[in-house]
Amino acid sequence: MDIGLERCALFDEDFQACEVGVVCFDLFNALPNDVIFFDGVLGEYDANVLTEQQTEGIDVVLEKYADKMPSDVTWMIRCERPWRKARENYSEEDNKFPVISKLDMHEYHAGLLLPKEKRDLNIYES
Repeated sequence: MDIGLERCALFDEDFQACEVGVVCFDLFNALPNDVIFFDGVLGEYDANVLTEQQTEGIDVVLEKYADKMPSDVTWMIRCERPWRKARENYSEEDNKFPVISKLDMHEYHAGLLLPKEKRDLNIYES
């Protein structure tokens, strides 16, 4: 997952477009079933090892999604270009999880860092 204008990768793992949103199976499967997020639980993904640029990128994403209900986040993600593009050859009934292009994710999230008046609304707004 790339966040930021400098192609600052947070994860090397692939993210996939499932019917209800985006999932990183490698990260999901690495977490304990009863995970509660606190410092240290994510090991190499712990916030203490993130760069300032990565933290800023995460903050931009959190500003967009953090106050939303899960069903709203699902709807928002399904409207975003990277998810739509990855699933364009699949129906809602297809139980497929196509990989979302890292370039598409980077371009989308980099666009969120731009002031609203400079965004290409066809690409960046849900």
